[in-house]
Amino acid sequence: MIRFTVVWDAVVEAHFLQAWLESDAATRAILSEVATTIDRTLAVDAHTKGELQANPQVRGEVIQVAKASISVFYEVETEERIVRVVRLVFRRTT
Repeated sequence: MIRFTVVWDAVVEAHFLQAWLESDAATRAILSEVATTIDRTLAVDAHTKGELQANPQVRGEVIQVAKASISVFYEVETEERIVRVVRLVFRRTT
């Protein structure tokens, strides 16, 4: 088991925070759950999760939370033990 520090690309984080600020309470709760789930999921053995994308440095994984499905795209720096979230695609479910 390898533990990683999860960081978010500044642009991705800014868009995520803007969405959170502009949302109602129910959506904010979902977004908070999304962020926590992404961080927890990628913090352990991220280098073995997801699927490689067209860019071989990027992996992608679908993460499910109560009312959303999120495609998370991330880069893994194994030697530094860092995972960088570089893109999110949200699909809200009911």
